[in-house]
Parts: sequence; structure tokens; C-alpha cells
Amino acid sequence: MKKLQNKVWIFLKRHKFGSYQVLYWIFYFLMTMVKNNDLKKPWPWWGVLIIDAMVFIMIYTIVLIFRKASLALHKRLVILITLFIAYTFLYYYLIFVKLPEYGIRIFNEAAVFTWPGYLFLMFVYYFHSMIEAGLLAAIYRVRGEEKEKRKAQDKYHQAQLQFLMAQLSPHFTYNFDNKVLAIATRTSQELVKPLEQRAKVLRYVTEHAGKFTLEVPLKEEVDYAQKLAAAYGFAHSGTQLNVRLHDDRLGHTIIPMLSSPLLENACEYGIYWDAENPITLNFYGTANSLRIVCRNKINPIQSHHKSTGIGLSNLRKRLKLVYGARATLKIVNDGVFYEVNINIYYEEKTNR
Repeated sequence: MKKLQNKVWIFLKRHKFGSYQVLYWIFYFLMTMVKNNDLKKPWPWWGVLIIDAMVFIMIYTIVLIFRKASLALHKRLVILITLFIAYTFLYYYLIFVKLPEYGIRIFNEAAVFTWPGYLFLMFVYYFHSMIEAGLLAAIYRVRGEEKEKRKAQDKYHQAQLQFLMAQLSPHFTYNFDNKVLAIATRTSQELVKPLEQRAKVLRYVTEHAGKFTLEVPLKEEVDYAQKLAAAYGFAHSGTQLNVRLHDDRLGHTIIPMLSSPLLENACEYGIYWDAENPITLNFYGTANSLRIVCRNKINPIQSHHKSTGIGLSNLRKRLKLVYGARATLKIVNDGVFYEVNINIYYEEKTNR
């Protein structure tokens, strides 16, 4: 019973009446009452109300059939024909069997009842009801589309605010580090180089934070990755980390800060001090594609610490949002080496 109540509530909420519909049905009832009063033997008011209620139910049933997008055309036709037959015989039973004294008034008081004439007239009524239902279904569809657009716009604005808020943190850090760098220049020369490197990295992050669909020249992203690698070198003494672009003549573009989660993950969970097996980040380009490979030897101690997976998950989502099916991210882990492979396929029409 509770499930049925929930379904009814959802239905009423989804198909709530607008003021124009309330006015329409009030006007419809008044017009049928006026027409009824012109008859020699008028119906009682409750009889008119019953007929109007049947018309109301029929029209909104047709509206539901029209709005059911998942229904195939042939299924809709079968349902509409079944509804017409059910409505026709229900109407006949109510008016000509239960209330025979009122039945003949619907047609013509002087006319003789015939099934062909009755079915034709009911078809005309049903056809008019389908036209009204079609108009109402169109109104509901337009209202639904407007509601979805408002929701999408609200989500877009919310996302913009979130990215703007995300931009504040690196911007503040960048400005603060510049002040610390100015002090370090006067007091401790050892801090100058790492702070300068950190400032270069944060400058890039600040410039591109919030611009989540923007693409930058590949060379610019590689420069950022090299600065990031240098920053990790200051943070961890003896870091062996190589970043290399194998062909910078292709003119490819790429989403910014793609290198951050790759290098962060490699330095956090990999062996970064082994000169024979350094952490590598390679960019391989062809005319219409780009392959990025980040490889590191697994640190057995850190491998027991479970990664949150936020960085790579975030990167996977960004790739999907910007490139769709044209980008893939695959991870290869053989227990000794951990490798992330990103492939981006560019559309030829972009003339990259």
C-alpha cells in the first residue's frame, strides 16, 4: 500500500497541474453545463460531472501514453486502440444500460440508436481527446525540458563556483611563497632554488585551475612536468626522475596538469632513488595521436599502504569529459613495475 501511495505521489508531483489547466477544466465543465441546460430534458449536474470525469481520465491516460518515451510505436497504437474499445463499451454500459433514460440525449433525441453511428461518434470524441492530449503532452515535454535546462544550468554554475574556490588555494599559496622567497633571498640561499621551483609550479597551477576543459600546448605541459620533477628532486634528495618529449614538432594540445597525478603517484609509491630504474614520464606523438607513459619501480614498503586513488580517478574523469571515447587510461602492474598508459586520439579535421 505504501509503494502504491509513493507511486501516486510521484505521478502527481511529475504531472502537477498548472493554473492554465485548472482554468481549462473549470471552463470545460461550465460549457458542458450550459449545453446541458439547452436540452429539453437536462441531465442532473452529477451526470454531467461523471461524463466530464470520464473525458478527463481518458485525456490524461492518453497523455501518459504519449509521454512514455520507452514505448515503441506499435505498442502505443495497440494501447490506444485498446483504450478506445474499453472507453466505448464502458460509456455504453454506463449511459445506455445503467442510465438508459439519458443515453439517447448524447446523440439526438429523435435518432434511432445504431452501433455504427455510435462507434463513429465515439471515434470522433476520442480523436478530439487525442488532439487535446497531444497538446497537453507537448506542454509537459516543454516544461520538462525547461526544468532539465535549469537543473543543468544550476549544476554548471555550482561547478564554476567549486573550480573558482579551488583556484583560491593555489593562488594564495603562490603569493605567500613569493613573500617567503623574498625573505629567503636575504637570509638563506639554500631555500631560494626550491622555493623558486615551487613558485614556477604553482604559477602554472594557478593559471589553469578552474579551466577544466581548456587545452594547452603539449610543450607547455611537458615544461610543467619537468619543473614538477625538479621540485620533487628538492623535496627528496637523490630523486631519479626523467621527463621527455620525443617529438615537439607535432603541435598537439593537451589538458593542463595531467602530469601531476602521474608523478605524484610514482614518487609516493615508487622507488625514486634507483639510478638504474628511474621514474620516467615519456610523451610519444604521432600525426593524430599522443601516448603518455609513466613508469616506476614499485616500492615494496609503500605498496602495503593503500592508495586513495583520487588522483588517477580524477584524471580519468577529466579525460572522459574532454576527449570522450578518444582517450583511454590503462594501468599495468606486474608486481615489480607500475605503468600508466594514456592514449589520446585527435580528430583529423582539427588539422593538428
